[in-house]
Amino acid sequence: MDSLFEKPFYKFCYNCKFEDEIFENICPKCRKPLRSRQQIRVLGAVMLGLSLILIIGMVYIIYRVDQSIIASRKPGSLTKWTASPAEISMIFGIFYTVLATGISAFIAGLWHLVVGRRNLILIWIMFRLTFVLLIFSKLLFE
Repeated sequence: MDSLFEKPFYKFCYNCKFEDEIFENICPKCRKPLRSRQQIRVLGAVMLGLSLILIIGMVYIIYRVDQSIIASRKPGSLTKWTASPAEISMIFGIFYTVLATGISAFIAGLWHLVVGRRNLILIWIMFRLTFVLLIFSKLLFE
């Protein structure tokens, strides 16, 4: 009886792209779970928080490793880096690729949070950007 007076939620199916106002949590076309805008926003907020942790962590790691390399070049330093310049470049290439992935996840999470929908084009652009950075760093530092 309550469902007659309640407004159904607008929900999305990621599998078959079904969209409609519906009470059910299962897609009527493909039987996969449906997501409401509220659920997508919550997942976006989680993605935003985790990506911020990743970004801050990687910036800190990059800074500390860079300072350690600089300190190792000073006479009398207790820190020693035996890696070649190519190896150091590869290490930083990996660090910056992880940082770019965190930034991509931040942008996608922000989109989810603000709009309340997934943007598959944005997500695929971010994945491809990360993949291109990985390939670029591998080719550049060999």
